[in-house]
Amino acid sequence: MLKHTTLLAMLMLGISQSSHGATYSTKNIAQTKQITQKATATAPQVPNLADIERYLPSDDIIGQTADNFKVDFSYIPTQQDQIYYFDKAGKYSQTPDPKGHYRKVLGKMPDGRLVVQDFFQDTHTAQSSLIILKSNAGLKSFDAKHDDNNVTTFDRQGNTITYKAFSTDKSTFYHFILKDKQVIGFYHDDKIHLYYPKTHKLMAIAKSGKNSNVTFYYETGELWATHDKLIWDKSKNLTIWDKQGNYPPIDDIDEQGLLEAMDTVKECLKFIIINRL
Repeated sequence: MLKHTTLLAMLMLGISQSSHGATYSTKNIAQTKQITQKATATAPQVPNLADIERYLPSDDIIGQTADNFKVDFSYIPTQQDQIYYFDKAGKYSQTPDPKGHYRKVLGKMPDGRLVVQDFFQDTHTAQSSLIILKSNAGLKSFDAKHDDNNVTTFDRQGNTITYKAFSTDKSTFYHFILKDKQVIGFYHDDKIHLYYPKTHKLMAIAKSGKNSNVTFYYETGELWATHDKLIWDKSKNLTIWDKQGNYPPIDDIDEQGLLEAMDTVKECLKFIIINRL
């Protein structure tokens, strides 16, 4: 059960009630006792999952494990080593950056497209699977837009952390995010879509960047909450709805569940920034 003081302590938020939800914003403790009615914007519509997932590479990709994303294919090996260095921000460098990466040219496809692989400079372990570069791609760019195949990326311990896969119509691609070796969501068109790990139902949609507004959903599909600029903490406005679209009694709010969902979203937003997706 959620107590006023617990939520204030953990989220540093106050509370006021609205006609459409329970809205929390930064206030002092004395003000939390003043419950007022005020109008809020129309609650966001629950998205149609069929529209969101229309172009995903496969119907059951959410929840798949890292073992399903191995990338391997035949190519013509190069006769001479070619290595290109990049700093930790992904910019080309003429010299190695201890915190950066390097790209090794391994060969080419029968049609002439180059095959490369990226490595961490400090550990010399693979940062990516084999990558086929588009025919017009330059070797001094670390941008994933030049990739011409599905690509897996790894952390320094060799764990799969993302799988970049083209959409079914090949018009765009999705970055699937893995946690504990399982796909928990994807990043596409500046938005993260996260799913519940057991049921694979939509949990949250978050816009990346400084305006990282987030919408949360109950595991049964109804709108749960919205949060303004979750990752940057500049404007803490949390609005909560019950499954009928009304504001819930304070003691009925699933504090632990919502906090865990918020932490997962913040973790993924930071992950996207760090990995330059």
